[in-house]
Amino acid sequence: MKKFIALILVLALITIFIDHNNNAQAAADIEYNLKVVVNEKEVNFPDQKPFVDNRVGRTFVPLRFVSEALGCQVDWDNETQTATAQREGTYIEMKIGLVTPVVNSEIKTLDAPARVVNQRTMVPLRFVSEALGEYVDWDGKTRTVYIGDVLREATEPVDDNDSGGNDDDGFGYRPIDGGGGTDTTPVDDTPWTPWDN
Repeated sequence: MKKFIALILVLALITIFIDHNNNAQAAADIEYNLKVVVNEKEVNFPDQKPFVDNRVGRTFVPLRFVSEALGCQVDWDNETQTATAQREGTYIEMKIGLVTPVVNSEIKTLDAPARVVNQRTMVPLRFVSEALGEYVDWDGKTRTVYIGDVLREATEPVDDNDSGGNDDDGFGYRPIDGGGGTDTTPVDDTPWTPWDN
């Protein structure tokens, strides 16, 4: 009986150790040190902060705060686990865990799905912003995302490769592709950005 109890205790300790290591690795793959500015105003995130998930190379933001800053009406259907954002003829529908959001009745494909973190719907920032017709810009020195119809004018060139080896600074592919890996294309008047190589 003592051997059985000792075996159970050892297995419990091993399980706790493995779970702790997995959680520590997952935490190391997430970076929270970034700001989001929409139309020259910094967005306040009162609870869940935006983050870069280095495992998938994407920046995630709480859908409600950024979309509302862009003038959207945001809704959540708990039964279907679906978030929607709507503004001036643009309708975005994202179901948690799926890589196929719908924009104006057209199915798109992402390489990272929306997810729920701390009771907030976290979505790939570039996809949602560009689906709404907004420009997205990244300042690697200040770790700031700029979203809006007018790109900020830098007073000096920004070295977009200053993130310690992460060439895409959490945004994924350099070309503006309508959502960080989607199959949409930007409008023809999209200005050049540092990742247009």
